[in-house]
Amino acid sequence: MSRYTINEDILTDDTFKSRRLHITLETGTFGTQFDTRQKEELPETPKFKYRLTFDVSPYPKRDQWKDPDGAPDAMKFWEWTQFCS
Repeated sequence: MSRYTINEDILTDDTFKSRRLHITLETGTFGTQFDTRQKEELPETPKFKYRLTFDVSPYPKRDQWKDPDGAPDAMKFWEWTQFCS
């Protein structure tokens, strides 16, 4: 028995249905989606060269988590639509 809880244990079956996402890849100078929500930019805020943007979050919606209390509710993964590198 694994000591880790993985996808099928914490997500509903509906989560694994196929879906279509539209993505955009950009080059430039970007802050993360989290950092851009802050009132002011700190000098140590990292900048990234690439940004991948989804039309909707690739993460499961809130109702697709069997128990969203804890990390899912705290982090609101279903709102994440941009990833930088």
